[in-house]
Amino acid sequence: MELVRVTDLADIEGGEDYTFFIQRITAGLHKALQQSGPVVIVSHGGVFRAMGHLLGFEPIKAENAALYKLTPQTDSSGWIAERITE
Repeated sequence: MELVRVTDLADIEGGEDYTFFIQRITAGLHKALQQSGPVVIVSHGGVFRAMGHLLGFEPIKAENAALYKLTPQTDSSGWIAERITE
């Protein structure tokens, strides 16, 4: 898997300001985490990398159409991202 540093996720010319992007992802995650039971999030790789930064799992480059299961660590130190498709 290719590692991507959060510092590499700068504004993209002609795209959304990265600060606003992170704020939007944070709001969406907050809403999702308030739900009872499992939540399905369908997104592009930029959202997945931002989620890794916000939830504390190692940033990876998500492949197209890949499914990942995010599980909170039992010691509350972050989350684990596990790919569940091949």
